[in-house]
Amino acid sequence: MGTIAGATAVAGCSGDDSGDGTGDGSGGTASDGDLGERVPSLACPYWSDVGRAPTCEEQLSVAKPNVENALGVQVELQPKDIATTISEWNNDVRKFPIAYWYMGNTGGRLDPNPIMVRNMITRAGGDGLLNSSHYPSCEFSKLAHDQVSAPSLDERNEMVREGIKIMSEDAAHIPTTNTLNFNAARSAVNTERVGQAGYAKNNPRFHIYSSVDDKDQMVFNADGNTMATSAFPRMDSDSLWNHIVTSTLMEYDENFELQQNMAASLETAREGKRIIVEIKDATFHNGDPVTAEDVQYTFQWNHENGSVVPDHTAIPYEGGADGIKIVDDKTVEFNLKQAYWPFINKKLQKRGIYHKQSFVESGADENPSNFTLNEIIGCGPYQVVNFQAGQSVTLDPFPECAAHDPPNQRKVFLAFDSKQGAAQGLQAGEVDVVSQLPTGLFDQMKQADGIQTNVFSGFMGYHFHPHHGVAPTKFLEFRRAWGKALNRKEINQVSQSGQGEPQYHGSHFITTHPSYPDDDSDVYKYTTEPTGEPEAAKQLLEENGWGWDDQGRLHYPPDADLSPLWPKEGTPSEEDFPCLSELPED
Repeated sequence: MGTIAGATAVAGCSGDDSGDGTGDGSGGTASDGDLGERVPSLACPYWSDVGRAPTCEEQLSVAKPNVENALGVQVELQPKDIATTISEWNNDVRKFPIAYWYMGNTGGRLDPNPIMVRNMITRAGGDGLLNSSHYPSCEFSKLAHDQVSAPSLDERNEMVREGIKIMSEDAAHIPTTNTLNFNAARSAVNTERVGQAGYAKNNPRFHIYSSVDDKDQMVFNADGNTMATSAFPRMDSDSLWNHIVTSTLMEYDENFELQQNMAASLETAREGKRIIVEIKDATFHNGDPVTAEDVQYTFQWNHENGSVVPDHTAIPYEGGADGIKIVDDKTVEFNLKQAYWPFINKKLQKRGIYHKQSFVESGADENPSNFTLNEIIGCGPYQVVNFQAGQSVTLDPFPECAAHDPPNQRKVFLAFDSKQGAAQGLQAGEVDVVSQLPTGLFDQMKQADGIQTNVFSGFMGYHFHPHHGVAPTKFLEFRRAWGKALNRKEINQVSQSGQGEPQYHGSHFITTHPSYPDDDSDVYKYTTEPTGEPEAAKQLLEENGWGWDDQGRLHYPPDADLSPLWPKEGTPSEEDFPCLSELPED
C-alpha cells in the first residue's frame, strides 16, 4: 500500500486546479484516437492510527481490486493519520479525489442531524469544515437546514427521508457495510449493563458497572489519541472523559435509550424554544458543588470555541451564548431562537459538565485550543488518580457521583500500539477487555480459553467519500460505477466474518440507522447483488462516453469537462450554487 505514483494527476485531484487535465497527456494510443484523456491513478487515504484501521485495510484489500478490475483505473491506498487526513480534506488541498472513512457508533449519531448537517453545501470546499464528500447539493442542503427546526417530528422525519433519497440518487457516498464492534473480555469479567451496545468504548454503563472477579482493578484497551491531553474537551466525545470522568446532563444507556443523567428534571416551553434543566445535588471530585454556573460555563465555552468543540457552535441560542441563563443555583434555562430537535437527544448528552474554576485557572478562556488542565476535576462516577499523556489513565470510584450508583472497582485505560498487543495482553491476563478487534484477532479470541466475546452490529457505516468537486469523482456515472463494482459480500466476509450488513445505496445513512426508512423502494441503490455488478459498471461508463485503451486503462469521454467545480482551497460560489445566498453559514 504505497502513495500515489508519479507527479501527475487529474485537475483538482493532486493540487492542480487549473482544469487542464493531465493523465499521460496522450489521450490514448494512436488506435484509440476517439478516447478522451486517460484517468490517472487515484489516491485513496484511510485512517491508519485508529482502532478500526485493521478492518479498513481488510475491506480495502477487496475493494481495491474490485474497482481496478471493473473500471480500469489504479487505486493507490494511502495509510494516513486521522488528523492529517481530515485537515487536508476540510481545507480542500486536493491531494486525493476519494477517501475511505467510517463513523463510530456514538449515541449522538442516533439523531439524524449530525449526518444531515455534515453534508451541507455550506461546509463544502476549503473552509475548514467537514463535508464528508464535498457534496454540493442545494436541494439536500435546504432539507438539512430545515429539518432541525421542523414544526413537528413527523415533518422532520419526512425531510430526513427525502434527504436520504436525494443523497442516494446523487451517489453522495459509497458504503460497504455497517460498522460492527468485535469485542472480547476475560471470563473473570462480570459483564453488567452490556445491553445492545456491547463492550464498546461508547457504552459508558458497561465501563462504569462492569468488574473483574480475580483482581482489584479492571484494565481496558484504549487509543493513545483518546488520552493525548488532560484538556479533555479537545478530545472526541467518548465514555472515558465525557461520561466516566465527568457526567452529561443526559445519557444514552446500554440499550441506546436516552436517560436523565445529571439532570434532575427537564422541561420545555415556548414551543420547544426554551429548555429548563434542573441539575441534581452533586459534587465535583474536589468537593465543590456542581452549580448552574458550571453548567452555564460549559455550554457557553462549547458554543464560543468552535475550533475546539465544533459540534456545539450550531445551536441557535437566542442572543448567542447569552441565551444560556441561570435561574437559580440548580437551574439553567436554554433559550433558543427556534425549535432545535437535536438539542436534548444530542447536545445535552455529548459533553460532560466542566468545573469552571479549574478551567478558568488553567487558561481555557484565553487559550482554548492549547491549554492544559492543572488538575482534572470532573463530576462523574470515576476520578483521575494518575494520568500519563498518550499512555494511560487510572480511575478510582467516586461514590458521591449523583448521576450513577456508586461503582466499586478501579479502572485503568491503557494505550497499545496495536490491537495485536492488546489481544496478547488479554490472553496473558494483563488486560481485561479489548474492544474493536479486527476479525482475525476476534476469531482467535473466540477459540481462546478463558475468553468471552461480544459483537455489536452498529448503526453507522464504512464509506468511500468521493469528492464531488473534482474529476473523475465529480461525474455521477463514475461514482455509480464505483458503487456497482464492489463485492460487498466478500468485503463483509473478509473484514467482519460475514456478520455485517452490506449497504447498497448512496447515502451516508445506512439501513441499521433509526432514521433510515422502513420502505426504501424509492431510494437509489448501486446494486442489489451482494457480489457486485462489474459488467454493469463498465456498461454505465461506456453509455456515458467513457472508454478503454488497448491496455484496459480507463479514459474520460472526449468532451469531458475536467475543470473543478470550484478552485482548490476555495468554496462553491453563489453564482454556481444560488442557494448559498439563502442558507446561513455553518
